[in-house]
Amino acid sequence: MRRCRAHHVIAVSMLVFAVAAWAGEGRRASNLFEDPGFEMGASGPWRMDKGKGTTAAFKVDDQDAAEGKRSAFVSVESTGEWGVQFGQIAPGGQAGKTYTFAAFVKSAGEPTQVQLEIERSAKPWDRAVRSEKFTITRDKWTELHATFKVEKPFGEGWFAYVSCNRANV
Repeated sequence: MRRCRAHHVIAVSMLVFAVAAWAGEGRRASNLFEDPGFEMGASGPWRMDKGKGTTAAFKVDDQDAAEGKRSAFVSVESTGEWGVQFGQIAPGGQAGKTYTFAAFVKSAGEPTQVQLEIERSAKPWDRAVRSEKFTITRDKWTELHATFKVEKPFGEGWFAYVSCNRANV
């Protein structure tokens, strides 16, 4: 069990963000994320945004991974406003196409809830998708999915992230 001081953490491994092109076009899906296996470490394209009053951190290590060698280790000590958003900027999808955002996640302590979300990477920060809340546990890596059809263009790109608004996880 991986713990960080007196609070629990969420581990995220190999986020996958793929166009579901195989559904009607006969093509294989492609991953829109850079460095999906965290091989570039914390200097890669991954980032964590925090709401006002939130205390949280992330590191990339090789202690535990769902696939590959590395994962991101996200600790949330306290939350304010909207909590934590861990992810990266990706190209905005094409209107009319279907996409699936997926992530392998697990809690490193007590069970907690997270969501998958994709929003415009600039004002007005409107969403392309928000999943239901998923409960994750420490006993196994869980693959989460949110599949959606793009209704309008997102020329500024997307910020695709795992969100958590719970303290001490």
